[in-house]
Amino acid sequence: MTRNNTNCRGGACLRPCPGCIRMFRFSPFQVRYPIWVFLAMSIALAGSLSAQAWQPPIGIPHPGFGIEDMRPARPADWSAPVPGYYYVNNETGRDSANPYGTPANPRQTIPRPIPAGAYVEVHGIYRSASGGTTFIEGQGNSDDPVWVVGLDDDRPVFVRHTLIYGQYIYVDSIDWRSEGASVGCLQIGSDGSPRPGDHIVVRYCDLQGNGVSGATGFNVVGLAGAVVSHVVSYRNVIHHYGDMNNTTDQDAAPAIVGNHCSNIWFLKNTMHTCTSGVRAGGADANDASQIETSHHHYFGRNEIYGTFQNGLSVKYGSDIVFSENSIHDIINTSWSPAKGIGFQYGPRRLWVLYNRIYRCRYGVRGASDSGISGETPVYIIGNVITDASEAGVSINNGNSPRYIVGNTIASVERGIMNDYYRSSLVISNNIIAGVNQAHIHFTSGYGTGAVSTINNTLFDVPAKIVWGDDIVRDLTDFQAAFGKGQGCLEADPLFTGAAAGDFTLQAGSPARDAGSAETVYQTFQNLYGLDIRVDPAGTPRPQGSAWDMGAYEYVPSGGVNQTINLVAGWNWISFNVLPSDRSLNTIFGNILGQVEQVRTQTQSALRLNGQWVGDLANMDGIQTGKMYKVRVNAACTLTVSGTRIAATIPISLVTGWNWVAFFPVNPLPVGSALQSISGQVQQVRSQTQSAIYQNGQWIGDLTQMEPGKGYTILMSGTGALAYPEG
Repeated sequence: MTRNNTNCRGGACLRPCPGCIRMFRFSPFQVRYPIWVFLAMSIALAGSLSAQAWQPPIGIPHPGFGIEDMRPARPADWSAPVPGYYYVNNETGRDSANPYGTPANPRQTIPRPIPAGAYVEVHGIYRSASGGTTFIEGQGNSDDPVWVVGLDDDRPVFVRHTLIYGQYIYVDSIDWRSEGASVGCLQIGSDGSPRPGDHIVVRYCDLQGNGVSGATGFNVVGLAGAVVSHVVSYRNVIHHYGDMNNTTDQDAAPAIVGNHCSNIWFLKNTMHTCTSGVRAGGADANDASQIETSHHHYFGRNEIYGTFQNGLSVKYGSDIVFSENSIHDIINTSWSPAKGIGFQYGPRRLWVLYNRIYRCRYGVRGASDSGISGETPVYIIGNVITDASEAGVSINNGNSPRYIVGNTIASVERGIMNDYYRSSLVISNNIIAGVNQAHIHFTSGYGTGAVSTINNTLFDVPAKIVWGDDIVRDLTDFQAAFGKGQGCLEADPLFTGAAAGDFTLQAGSPARDAGSAETVYQTFQNLYGLDIRVDPAGTPRPQGSAWDMGAYEYVPSGGVNQTINLVAGWNWISFNVLPSDRSLNTIFGNILGQVEQVRTQTQSALRLNGQWVGDLANMDGIQTGKMYKVRVNAACTLTVSGTRIAATIPISLVTGWNWVAFFPVNPLPVGSALQSISGQVQQVRSQTQSAIYQNGQWIGDLTQMEPGKGYTILMSGTGALAYPEG
């Protein structure tokens, strides 16, 4: 079924609808002005709208569906049945001789299966079930997904266990509640009968348990041969599953992602008041091959609180990312201590990134290891952990390395702890402050200190380090005793406002430019193609001459300055700082009297009579690595201020010539700078020099690339240029 595109944003549609086509018809405005002026205004409009597009959490890829898609419009006239549109009221409707339903004459049940492109609007309390389960089976596709929706002012209520499976299904604005012994809950896929599913979205829904039964609110699970993949849970509220007065391990979780599930996103949900936390990864796996059946699970920007045992956890699985979640007030139990994020057994490549964790017994805790063969590394990066009554980070499992890098841990009993099982810890670039017992506490008898390292970490005064021998040492004594702790400091970190929860750095903080460049960021980029060299606020790192310690990178008031010397005439330039305001007037504000024209590879703007004229509306290309050609009428110096652009951010290149920026702050030899595209690059040119890549060697008079200058690069195929850190 074909419809007008309901995602219309006034010309920004991915698939133009009649409204957009009408918008771009010729008008009297176009008669008075050249067509390219009209196009420039259109491009500026589209750019201002696209700038508001949803951005995924750090280290989590965009699903590519489900978040920004708008539901189809209801029929303007629904007094008679409309093919493809289903009006359902389970309490008052009938199915006999009523294939579609209308508001005046509803269907009783949701069709099964739901055909591609169908719009199903549900009203009232929905009780229809088969064997106690309500089924939503969709047969959508990428062009014509299935929609099952409620209205904001008339939300339907499902009171049975609901199982969703099939392809391209969008469930929007539906509530789940309990009725009698039946607990309203949701499941995608099955670990019993084969119910495969892919590209399924559940959003803006409210799932509430009965506060007694031990059901899971939102369960995603598959089978070998009937896998579940590409599922998005977005902006749902999931709560009150399990009895909060229970004194046994009931394990009623807000959400669980189990075995044979891949590419699963839980984004910006609120989950609370359940007898267990959220779990990613399969629950049962006895060998390394089983771990790989449950992979690429992404939990980002969720708020989780008031759950027993943990906020987020993983047992088995690979390539799991927990990013930018707010986790707090986790409840301690006699069977499992309260931790914001927990892991045990066999997670492989778990990434705990930029989360805010507070008021828990442990911020992050790694418990027992299953001894599965092969590396099972865990990365704990950029988190802010406070008010932990036992430890900010506690690691007690396995010899695979646990990287604890760039975190801020404050107002805790202990900073980083190991109290059983030998563990290999790599500790770097952290700030640990406001501890009661110890900044570092390794219990004696397990040998963790012998296989662990620490560098470039700041302890407030006095440092208290217990490195596996029950002796408390300050930093100087620790360094002398163990020969470790290079680059560590013992000083007040000078937080901006720790009492108010602001752990950014003041200008005079000793943590500024005192960190080190760690390999974990490049590891992430090599694995997933995303650059996570930022702080929790998204500020690229480093901003100064070196990395700052702790979670936050200091940004000077007004940002970092970049100056570019220009000669009269044309100049090839590029930027390695990103101003917040990228209008032409702001970027060229200090040389508006000299600048005459600015060009990109495809657009241009002239400065005429104090106005910009042309189809180049702004300088947004700075953040995507574009070079600019700038013509000035006299020699001058251009100064811009903004946040530093990380050198390693990939720049997408197409076949043929590309106008490209140079992000690093220091010059680099051509071969080093372009190493990431050595298989596709053929030639690089500056404004005055050139080099050709032949037989694995660079030939020509261009020997190094420099900040502030722009370059053109000839490619034999598409690629992504990522400069080395520098």
